[in-house]
Amino acid sequence: MIKFKERHSINQYLPKKPIKRGYNKFDMYTGKINNQVTKNLGEKVVDYLTDDVGGKEHKLFFDNYFTSVILIENLKENKINACGVVNKARKFLPSFAFHKNKKREEYMSFVSNRGINATKWIDNREIYLLSNYHVPNQVETVQRKDKNRDKISVACPSLITLVYKLKKNF
Repeated sequence: MIKFKERHSINQYLPKKPIKRGYNKFDMYTGKINNQVTKNLGEKVVDYLTDDVGGKEHKLFFDNYFTSVILIENLKENKINACGVVNKARKFLPSFAFHKNKKREEYMSFVSNRGINATKWIDNREIYLLSNYHVPNQVETVQRKDKNRDKISVACPSLITLVYKLKKNF
């Protein structure tokens, strides 16, 4: 626990500890560990921060810096639900082959033999997501604007609508 008395959203209060208020997990990254450049830093940060929450069915959401197939698989093994936008150039992603005339609202999902859901959805651009707890073919309807700025209803995987709702709240 690092002592910190000011108000902050990640500040914790533990009345039975010698330092009652502060940050519980804190680690300074300096660029190297033991004089070696760290690889897969995003995965290591998430693994470190989730060491003590496994098995409690928490839900984690993160951006494309952290999201990778290996991280999502590790979190699933630790019974931590995870979902994140992923860069299409990441290793171990399935090949999403669409024909050249891509239409809005088209989507494609793959589920690995380890239960990892990889989804690609086309809105104004292509969006790629990974999840270890979503059902791949659940679809919801969302409102979008067409070229004439008229609202239209578009089919969208529920995984993506959840991410949009979370993004709106931040």
